[in-house]
Amino acid sequence: MIHVAPEAEEEGCYYASGRGVPKGVGLMMLNHRLVRIDVYEPEVHIISGVGVGTSEAEPKHLYGGNLSQEPNAYTGPEGRCLTLRSVDGGYGVRFETDGQFFKGFYSGTAGPFNTWNVANEHPQFIQAEATSLVG
Repeated sequence: MIHVAPEAEEEGCYYASGRGVPKGVGLMMLNHRLVRIDVYEPEVHIISGVGVGTSEAEPKHLYGGNLSQEPNAYTGPEGRCLTLRSVDGGYGVRFETDGQFFKGFYSGTAGPFNTWNVANEHPQFIQAEATSLVG
């Protein structure tokens, strides 16, 4: 693993990269442990086919009531964060939208997401989604 920007490390949290990690994928490390995988390029998708550029309607159809929605603090009133989490709340996937299409998404442990609002019936799905990004 390569420490992407050592000067930007804050309290043990930093981004890393490595051989085989696709362009547009960031690996968030906390105390040298992988806690989140960020994706901001359209070439990378999760198992269900959802990725950057996917319409906001598609995951709503796929995940239904297991997907929570909240305003995106970074994009203004039109943007949203759609979050899918495991039953135990320990893992999740969050999709950031501009109100119509995904601009990026990330998957990992609950801490780096700050808050969770919804339960998912299949925690192994979340772990498989995260694995599919780097495996």
